[in-house]
Amino acid sequence: MRSFVSCFRRRLVAAALAGIGSMFTAKAASPPVDVVLQLPYTHQFQFAGLYAAQAEGYFLAEGIKVELRITNEERRSAISEVLGGRAGFGIAQGPQLVTGRLDGKDLVVVAAIMQHSPQVLVARAADNIRTPHDLLGKRVALDQTSLVSEVRLMLEREGVNLNKITIVPNRWGVDEIQTGAADAMSTFVNDGPFELEKAGIKINVIRPIDYGIDFYGDCLFTTGAMVRKNPALVEAVRRATIKGWHYALLHPDEMIDLIMSEYGERHHSMSRDGLHNEAREVARLINADLVSIGHVNEGRFRAMANAILVTDKNGNASRMNGFVYASPEDESNRYQWVLRWLRWGLVTVVFLGLLGVLANWRLRRLVDLRTKELQDSEHQQREIFDGAPAPIVRNDYSAILLHLGRLRADGMSDLKAHLDRKPGLVREWYEMVRVIDANRLALEIAGAATVDEMDRKRRKNLTLDSIDGFPNELLAIWDGSDHLRIEKSTVDVDGRRRDSLINWSAPLVGGRPDYSRAQLVYTDLTEIREAGRALRESEARFRRLFENSPLAIVEFDNTQLVPWLDQRRAEGVKDLAAYFNEHPEARMDAIQRLPLLDANEATLKLLGASSKQELIARLKEMFTENTIATRCDIIVRIWNGEFAMEGEIEVKRLDGQLRTLAFNWRMESENGKPLLRRTQTLLVDVTEKRAAERALRESESRYRELFESAVGGIYRSTPERGFIAVNPALVRMLGFDSAQELMECELNREARPFYVQPVRREEFLSQITNGDFVTNFESEVLCKNGSTIWISENVRVVRDGQGNALYFEGFVSDITKHRRLDEEMQRASKLEAVGILAGGIAHDFNNILTAVLGNIGLTEMVLKKEGQSSDLLHEAKRAALRARDLTQQLLTFAKGGEPVRASVNLAEVLRETAGFALHGAKARAEFHVADELWPVNADKGQLGQVVQNLVINSVQAMPAGGTIGVSADNRIVDAASDTLPLAPGRYVHLAVSDSGTGIATENISRIFDPYFTTKKQGSGLGLATVYSIVKKHQGLVEVESQLGKGTTFHLWLPAADRAAPEKIAEVIVGIPLQARVLFMDDEQPIRDMARAFMRRLNVECELAIDGAEAVKKYHEAMNANRPFDIVVMDLTVPGGIGGREAMELLQKIDPSVRAIVSSGYSQDPVMANYRAHGFRSVLPKPYDLGQLRHALEETMSVREESASGI
Repeated sequence: MRSFVSCFRRRLVAAALAGIGSMFTAKAASPPVDVVLQLPYTHQFQFAGLYAAQAEGYFLAEGIKVELRITNEERRSAISEVLGGRAGFGIAQGPQLVTGRLDGKDLVVVAAIMQHSPQVLVARAADNIRTPHDLLGKRVALDQTSLVSEVRLMLEREGVNLNKITIVPNRWGVDEIQTGAADAMSTFVNDGPFELEKAGIKINVIRPIDYGIDFYGDCLFTTGAMVRKNPALVEAVRRATIKGWHYALLHPDEMIDLIMSEYGERHHSMSRDGLHNEAREVARLINADLVSIGHVNEGRFRAMANAILVTDKNGNASRMNGFVYASPEDESNRYQWVLRWLRWGLVTVVFLGLLGVLANWRLRRLVDLRTKELQDSEHQQREIFDGAPAPIVRNDYSAILLHLGRLRADGMSDLKAHLDRKPGLVREWYEMVRVIDANRLALEIAGAATVDEMDRKRRKNLTLDSIDGFPNELLAIWDGSDHLRIEKSTVDVDGRRRDSLINWSAPLVGGRPDYSRAQLVYTDLTEIREAGRALRESEARFRRLFENSPLAIVEFDNTQLVPWLDQRRAEGVKDLAAYFNEHPEARMDAIQRLPLLDANEATLKLLGASSKQELIARLKEMFTENTIATRCDIIVRIWNGEFAMEGEIEVKRLDGQLRTLAFNWRMESENGKPLLRRTQTLLVDVTEKRAAERALRESESRYRELFESAVGGIYRSTPERGFIAVNPALVRMLGFDSAQELMECELNREARPFYVQPVRREEFLSQITNGDFVTNFESEVLCKNGSTIWISENVRVVRDGQGNALYFEGFVSDITKHRRLDEEMQRASKLEAVGILAGGIAHDFNNILTAVLGNIGLTEMVLKKEGQSSDLLHEAKRAALRARDLTQQLLTFAKGGEPVRASVNLAEVLRETAGFALHGAKARAEFHVADELWPVNADKGQLGQVVQNLVINSVQAMPAGGTIGVSADNRIVDAASDTLPLAPGRYVHLAVSDSGTGIATENISRIFDPYFTTKKQGSGLGLATVYSIVKKHQGLVEVESQLGKGTTFHLWLPAADRAAPEKIAEVIVGIPLQARVLFMDDEQPIRDMARAFMRRLNVECELAIDGAEAVKKYHEAMNANRPFDIVVMDLTVPGGIGGREAMELLQKIDPSVRAIVSSGYSQDPVMANYRAHGFRSVLPKPYDLGQLRHALEETMSVREESASGI
């Protein structure tokens, strides 16, 4: 009965279609109606049904003449062309049409050609992009179609918002994957993947349908105006199109031939193979085996609209009314159908009545059978539900919908912000949700026996973990979404934390989600998360080990090498090593295909790189010929299927150093296949080790030679036997005739101990026992002849492989001279203290002598004025002057320092100083001084010390007396002809010679060293002082000597540019200086003497006790408009401001101040460089009236503009 009804129904539909067809057949004689059908792209199999309707005459049979227009620069959008009236019908993607309808465009879907959308995302397989989550942070090429399609919805649902990827333009005709402009791109599944794989690019395809998003693809559409104005035409186009697709799917080869021959403006890349591939894909998308071609489900379009509104808030869902085309029924046609059916009804009513009983019986039986089938199916579904491997829970959210509706009515637009402001609502609404079903696994995890118990426990055991993710469910309901993915962490009944992925979905009823039975499928991610955490921890541990390993580790990528090796095999290469020998240029070509991926810190330090980037960029700079050969050996091993190698390689560090590295290269494998991506090589710097081994081999051959010819002493000994080997140097050091004699003497150590202090042997054994080393062990030891020397020992214990001591090996140095030098240094320290004391005494003595000489001079002037004279005063003055010279030598000894240069008459210094040094000596001096001897530019006091030390040295060289020759002459040093290490110029040559004992040749180079002496007494500082003073005068000192014949010292001193000043024999006091002088000194006698001198010179003078008072008086005089012409200041004022500090203050008050510096420390650096401190002249203490007047006159004559040039 059921088959009869079904047959009858099919006949009824066929008769209806035949009636409609006959209506148009009756009009066939009329001219066909012109129709423009706009395609969205160029010709391809995607539109084969239209080509079939055109070629088979289906359009003409319907009384229409169709023009199939392709897209070009003028016609870019089928929707725009149809809405603009330039085309009556078009083909477009379902999401585009829905978006347009939501935006208010007058679009109507006539027929759905593709039941599934062709839109997909593709990416290179090598980039390992397999899911939408892998696109995070990647470049994705999307066109405008993709941005309103299921591609965008898939990305949004999977949490990949558009702001989390970089969108690049997707231009049709340009493959962004091939060009590298994008990591993934949108394309149509019917042609995009085929073209990429044809280009040799392996890809991964991401399909929205795999993520629960299944939209319509190509749809035949028109406008609502067209439907209302000409419904018959719309129906005719629909019928012919569907009929054409039936034909095209049955005859794909015929359609391909037609496209290739008749439609030249097809897709630029379409080939016959490509069209065959497209035919298969299009047939799968149309799905004619399960769904009638052209079938449209209005509820599915409404679901599409709701999904699009979730991501695109623009539009109005109510506009979807009337979006799907319904065949119009003309009133007249309806009456004709009624009459026709009445006629047939009268004929068949009896027959139907007869069949009624049978049908009723058959129907009851079918209903019973179907009921049983449904019960069995429901039971089976329940078994599947309960036996599912994942926990499944069904919740009822109906109670929440009322609250959400109230919020919408109140104008609420942002639910998330509302929940953030009122977090208590989340908990309140969570308790409103009811669990209405759960499978066995879900109940078991919840620890509940029934669904009701599970629901009670759910509300009772409410925690923060429980409601984690619930706000996302609320937002999904608010947005009208039917699908959601949530990751959640919960604690099960046993207290174990579980990580889950929840697929939350609401079934669609009438195109709308039914939230009263939303289903939550839990996928347990605990093991995956734990495995992921373990993997990350393992990777972190590996990275720490890698980076912190003391061994250098590098990682290379071998994947690029494989194609190169395959190409060589294709060329017929059998022996790669021989190939490299025949084609040396191929070596670097192959090595470049092994790029460096990573290196740890030890590698960077080993190779001298500041960073990994620098190491990678400059890798080739480290290659030597050995490096290249070794890398090629590794490549040959890979060629031969060997994946491990050890050896040594020579590389060049980035700083140019050559290093020898031991390496261990190994390629890991997985399932028997080598892992080419990363291969690690361990590097150990063995440069020093190899050098040490070479040195050891060389030393073994030279050891005996070195042992025998070493300058220092070397021995081997044992505590029991004493010396077992000694070298000749140690034999000579201790005064023995042979090594055997020394070793035999050591055996008898009790009768003749080696150490002067026997306790030192016990101390030595104690140290060597505790530490295996003894360093700088200093001791006094006995020589063969009974004398003693000081030695320093550095000893180590030599042990065998088991750690047993074999012998001591010691190195001995004679430190006797060093010990004596230390003693001399101690004596020198005492001399330094004496020198400091002498300097202080000399300074104070100069202050006293200043007053003494000044008063003697004043007394002489008084007596001379009265016509009297006194030999006693004259002798007193001479004695004071000699005392002044003595203090000058004391100052030179105490201070050293820079010389206070002046033009000095050397002949006078020679006679005075030599005579002074020869008092009480057995020797005498003979002078040979050239006529018109140039004056020298020198410090008279220091020059006298040089002459004195040389004369005294000659006297000591002739203990029995003799003649000391002292000569001086003028010399000119020419750079072109002279070999003396002197600057060209004028010099005075001085020679001091004796006929004494002379100096040994080996000591000539050391006589000017501090503390060196060959005399039993003496500090060894005399000639060192001579050398130091001459050097400071830019001069030169040399020595000639022969043992037993005598010694001559030669000195060259720079000549002065002007003559030495004449001694001021008399003081002319009659000519007044006409100056105001401010005189500062802390000594009262000197101030009194200065006042008397100034009166004699008719100079107005004011006195100051220290620098502070001098500055004050100078400032007051300037303010009173009675400035001082000259200021004379003592350099050193104990406890107060001295001359140097006062000068700095005076220069701030008056930059043109004229001042003279005076001091008993005539060799103070300020005295030597007085002009650098602003002084115009210098007046060393002690001085007389004539020297004071000369200093004043010199200062008065200096002009401001030439002061620095004097």
